[in-house]
Parts: sequence; structure tokens; C-alpha cells
Amino acid sequence: GVNLMLDRWSAAADDTVMVGDYLFDLQAGYNAGVTTVHMDVDGAYAWPEFTSVAVNSLDALHAKLV
Repeated sequence: GVNLMLDRWSAAADDTVMVGDYLFDLQAGYNAGVTTVHMDVDGAYAWPEFTSVAVNSLDALHAKLV
């Protein structure tokens, strides 16, 4: 799905960020070569091997982007 979206939007994986909260989300982003953000409100971050950035809230993600 991520690769299809990249193709349809003529977007480069290097310029794309994907936010997910479950293993399958993170695997899809990782396999597509995009920056993958793991949103985990519990802070457990169970799948670091598929995660580029780990945050527990959108505010925490925003703080990393600014």
C-alpha cells in the first residue's frame, strides 16, 4: 500500500514519513523505505527494528520536527 501511494503521488521514499501504531504499519513503512514513526501511547515501543522514530504522542512528534 505504501509503495502504491508513493507511485500515485510521485513521491520519493526518502521524502516520506509514515506514522503507525502497530507492527504491520511499521513493517509496511520500513519495507517501503520511508521514515517510520512508531506512535505508542504506552511507551513500550515493541518493534524498534522497524522504527525510525518512536514517540508517545503527536505533541512529542511535533517537538521532534520543529
